[in-house]
Amino acid sequence: MVEFQVAAAGVACIGIVLCGWVRAGMGFGVGALLATMNFCVLAKLVPQLIQEQKGSILAVLASFYLRLFLTALVLFLALVPAGLPPISVLAGLSTILVTFVVWAGKYIVTQQHKEA
Repeated sequence: MVEFQVAAAGVACIGIVLCGWVRAGMGFGVGALLATMNFCVLAKLVPQLIQEQKGSILAVLASFYLRLFLTALVLFLALVPAGLPPISVLAGLSTILVTFVVWAGKYIVTQQHKEA
């Protein structure tokens, strides 16, 4: 799922820039990078927390608040000083939704349904 997220964000970014929308492509890239990085951190952290029982609450809280602060900082810098279009940044952040829809669709299609 992580590989699909990285590929989808990269292909969409390249496509937007090739269409000539450089500022929109930069905004989309920032949003897609934020979504991808947060997703990658969660993909690595959750399996570790399942195996480890002691001290996991502190690790989850520290990771959550650090990612929250860094995400807010990057969003602020992208929107205020850099002046990137907010819609393109939001569209980049929404790439994670495409990943989840594709994953859910793949799960539904590959699932064996037995009738009673």
